[in-house]
Amino acid sequence: MQIHPNLCQCVYLALVGSSRDQKTTLFLQLDLATKCCTRFWCQKGILPFGFVESASRTWCLHFWNLVYPMNNTQVNLDATGTDTQSATSAQSIDPLLLEHTQRIRKNAFLYQIYQDVYQRLAAELPHVSYPRILEIGSGGGFLKASLPHVITSDCIAGPGIDQVVDACNLKASFDNGSLDAITAYNVFHHLPNVEDFLRGAEHVLRSGGRIVLVEPWFTPVGQWFYRAIHHEPVILNPNEWTIQGQGRLGGANSRLPTSVFRDGQRRIAQVAPELSVIDCRPFHKWLYLLSGGLRLNTRVPAKIAQTLLGLDRATARLDGLFAIFALIVVQKR
Repeated sequence: MQIHPNLCQCVYLALVGSSRDQKTTLFLQLDLATKCCTRFWCQKGILPFGFVESASRTWCLHFWNLVYPMNNTQVNLDATGTDTQSATSAQSIDPLLLEHTQRIRKNAFLYQIYQDVYQRLAAELPHVSYPRILEIGSGGGFLKASLPHVITSDCIAGPGIDQVVDACNLKASFDNGSLDAITAYNVFHHLPNVEDFLRGAEHVLRSGGRIVLVEPWFTPVGQWFYRAIHHEPVILNPNEWTIQGQGRLGGANSRLPTSVFRDGQRRIAQVAPELSVIDCRPFHKWLYLLSGGLRLNTRVPAKIAQTLLGLDRATARLDGLFAIFALIVVQKR
């Protein structure tokens, strides 16, 4: 069996030394690489199934703490995968952050979709008018390439995350009126309590501040992508502002943004009376499916991807019928 290249790289860099900023990324690479190796051994019958998620993580941590003993980079995870170290960070590191980053970068079509989405978000948030922008659920994205001044955040720590923030408790992280805008891509429909998010956004945004989101959207034809093909749960009742499932990405409701921002504007006025929906603009006609998303790399060349995105913009008159995403703009009075 060929040794996993990421494993070799991580072991080498760990032994010869690396800068402090590299250590978190190296840990995530090491964890992912050991899972790949042990998964291969399980498939070959060398190791029992169930070994991957437990023993491979344990081996990774033992190696890491052996190489970096008695310093601030030592990592300790309990049996559930929660970081028990509190000297430098009370938050655990999620290996999925690095994995998603790599998948986005390696999938040329998905990468082009992200760039297109970020251009749409940036167009609604010019720096002169919105200098203090918070991105929630930054994950493996790269919005900073389009908006360098944005504050990236997520509910867990990781590479590229400026601040750990609970999107459903923004008041705990930001003062009243301290932000000009809040933005996100594919995050709102994962929030377990959207009413708390709206109340928090109303509190931390200044007058005239904005929430700008790109989210799944239920158009007459586009909705069937989520109802028949996409893996995430769908709650069709527009009055149920909740999600199904658990976990940072496991809990979801693909119809939630439509239920809230299209069908629930009267309820928004009750929950957060200073917020009003000023735009819901559908776009992208099934392109995400063609890209394979985070689960499958369809290997569409970058030039073809750019052409398809151009055609999508050129046929915008069909978005109201076929689109699967929407650009949502909410403003505080």
